[in-house]
Amino acid sequence: MSTNWGVLATGRIANTFANALRESETGRLVAVGSRTMESAAAFAEKYDDVTAHGSYQDLIDDSNVDAIYISTPHPQHAEWTVKALENGKAVLCEKPMGLNHPEVMAMVDAAQKYGVFLMEAFMYRCHPQTLKLLELVQQGVIGDVRHIHATFGFHAPFNANGRLFARDLAGGGIMDVGCYPISMSRLIAGAEPTSIHANGILAETGVDLYSAALLSFQDGLSAHVATGVGQQLDNQVKVFGSKGHLSLDQPWIGSTSWKIDLSAANQQSSVEGSAQNPYVCEIDEVDRCLTEGLSESPRMSLQDSLGNAFALDRWRGQVGVVFPPEEAATLGAPICGERLSTKSSMATFS
Repeated sequence: MSTNWGVLATGRIANTFANALRESETGRLVAVGSRTMESAAAFAEKYDDVTAHGSYQDLIDDSNVDAIYISTPHPQHAEWTVKALENGKAVLCEKPMGLNHPEVMAMVDAAQKYGVFLMEAFMYRCHPQTLKLLELVQQGVIGDVRHIHATFGFHAPFNANGRLFARDLAGGGIMDVGCYPISMSRLIAGAEPTSIHANGILAETGVDLYSAALLSFQDGLSAHVATGVGQQLDNQVKVFGSKGHLSLDQPWIGSTSWKIDLSAANQQSSVEGSAQNPYVCEIDEVDRCLTEGLSESPRMSLQDSLGNAFALDRWRGQVGVVFPPEEAATLGAPICGERLSTKSSMATFS
């Protein structure tokens, strides 16, 4: 199967995704939608045979589009994902999938109601390095997992109106890149944390510049995660077990060559491999799922997205980050106008 893609919004990440489609053998870019025709046309002219739409809705209505990549700012993810699903379009939605757990519940509910594919765009989940890491952990090469260290942070110049620091755009480290170490920790643990305890430093705009959290899981497993848009971190994943440990440098962006360092039985070794562009891995995974008639990917399931959103809510709550749509005075209409059938089934946090 070859999937015809539409890109909804025209920012930096949309261009990254569109360029990856050029490398993919399973997908091709056929349309783009923007809030203005001028922006859509400027985006489309950089690629071959791409239809420009001057509104997001026009893109969703395009009968030549099989799947839509949602790349708007975070607060618009839920609205346009649900609208695309209602129109029968498969959706790959940029992370974090929704502003909070209730939004993700509404998105998952729409996907299940209309029987349409939905996946959160954590491209690292489709990368061979992550798949090999999980395989090594499950094979017990380092024994029982005891502790996980996962960080993703960088230093960006402060701009109160910029996407990374604006509260109305759901900025801050936790939402922009903290979702990665939370996701990885939950993946390795194979469970939801039973508690999250965090602190952090807030910018004058009310979003987090830096934050760290300790996650506790059953059976004594713990994870330390840290993030920031105003703090450079080591950007590593380390997994400590009863018989050794694994470590990965720069695991989030993915690379065409990768390595996992292993220390076990007093011996040092490494597992190495090659891969396609990580976005191509993600594009190909969506096509594989659509070809096989799947409504979600086993590499990034809908229940997984629900769990990640719930954990992110708890982390933000610990450091006091609240976005305008979540405040009582500015709450809008429900994303779905009826009772949701999706169940949360999350762990009880302390």
